[in-house]
Amino acid sequence: MAVATSADETKMLINLKVAGLEAKMFDALVNGLEVEHKKPHPEIYLKAAEKVGIQPSQCLVIEDAINGIVAAKSAGCKCLALTTSFSADKLENADWIVKDLSEIDDEYFNKIRSAF
Repeated sequence: MAVATSADETKMLINLKVAGLEAKMFDALVNGLEVEHKKPHPEIYLKAAEKVGIQPSQCLVIEDAINGIVAAKSAGCKCLALTTSFSADKLENADWIVKDLSEIDDEYFNKIRSAF
């Protein structure tokens, strides 16, 4: 499991802490200073997949921004969009759209999992 964020390393670590997560929980971390191209370019997701050692087609990206969805889909990843920053109609290019992660029950999770 990886984190790929446009934020710099300091902001990334702060965001993880605020979310109750630690860097050591992830197999890879990629921050915005590690890539030449910013989203919507797919580089950040390609780099994260490479660091984890899997193909982008095996990745589920969780995004809340239009450029992030474009980047994820351009990389060949599946994308779950959260409507925390934009309305569902703006995020229509994602494979799945939910209000927040609390909507992902076992049935929904299995639906996503079956896409891989």
